Amino acid sequence: MEFKIYEFNLPVRIIFGFGCLEKLKDFLKDSGKNVLLITGRRFAKETGLIERIRRILGDFQIDSFSEIEPEPSCLTVNRAVELAKKKKSELIIGLGGGSSIDAAKAIAVLANKEGKAEDYLEGKRRIEYQGLDFVAIPTTAGTGAEVTPNAVLVDKNRIVKDSLRGKFLFAKLAIVDPELTLSLPKDYTAYCGMDALSQSIEAFVSLGSSPLTDGICLESIRLIVENILKVYRYPNDISARIDMSYAAVLSGVALCNARMGAVHGIVHPLGALYRISHGLLCGLILPYAMEFNLEKVKEKYAVISEFFGIRGLSSKKKAEKLILEIKGLLRKLNFPSNLKELNVRKEDFPKIARDSYLHSGSLKANPVEVREEDIIKILDKAYQGG
Repeated sequence: MEFKIYEFNLPVRIIFGFGCLEKLKDFLKDSGKNVLLITGRRFAKETGLIERIRRILGDFQIDSFSEIEPEPSCLTVNRAVELAKKKKSELIIGLGGGSSIDAAKAIAVLANKEGKAEDYLEGKRRIEYQGLDFVAIPTTAGTGAEVTPNAVLVDKNRIVKDSLRGKFLFAKLAIVDPELTLSLPKDYTAYCGMDALSQSIEAFVSLGSSPLTDGICLESIRLIVENILKVYRYPNDISARIDMSYAAVLSGVALCNARMGAVHGIVHPLGALYRISHGLLCGLILPYAMEFNLEKVKEKYAVISEFFGIRGLSSKKKAEKLILEIKGLLRKLNFPSNLKELNVRKEDFPKIARDSYLHSGSLKANPVEVREEDIIKILDKAYQGG
């Protein structure tokens, strides 16, 4: 009898809990005190988080770089890397959503190396040794970027969204404080939650899934289904915020071990071209990618369907009803009905399909082989909606 061998890896130290940010200095006793703090352009400033970090870290020397875009570019990462070298930074802290954390990962790993981010993204150079120490502090509950070994960047010259990947991009420490999500705008709470849901569903049915990741995915999905409408309707529901933050971490743990599929394979080039929120696109594409995969993974979809209270049907009927439930959830979260509402142009579908096929590793783990023409069909369905 031949037995399958599984691998599971997570070298990140995770500190989780409401209010745990206040203990940040205690967890950095063995780190250098010359810090470069990486944030987005507005949220961390407007909510006072930058000054709060300065207060918590006290005698640490802190420089800040607050120019990360919603879709972080190689050009911006290169500028931050030069600043880190100039300031002789010893520790990089990424504070914000997935974009800020991904950018901070790239900055940390490249700050002690030659070359530009584009060189590594295109494969002209390889990341062969550890970068600076990196700490991730998420302010959203969605991407799970704090525990993943990849940094998604946009190369504006090629209009391509691709990832730096590898073991040297893992954070040394992740501080996951659900309190930080309380200030998140209502729509982004929904977008981030649907990003986490799509990640966990994709990892659950991925070709890289295993008994180890399946349990993690199911717990993440359960928590999101039970809490996403709560945090959307009642933003100050602390218990729901905690559960959503936990679910997001689990989704990150699952995806970095099991990988994802068609949703993220399509969303990356779509987001690079249109600069639309990643989580928003994940939510919109998810049910149509699930329809594409349905026949192959209907038994697994049937398991997920029980979190929506679907019982007493065949596996296929459960799976079909699950997809309808997810479409209904998107309506309750006031997502756009289709890609048309986002001014996505059908004439761009061939380019999106080609870029997805050529540059996305996510497609390789999709449970059903995905061709360029399949991507166009999925995009067509998401364009029409319904």
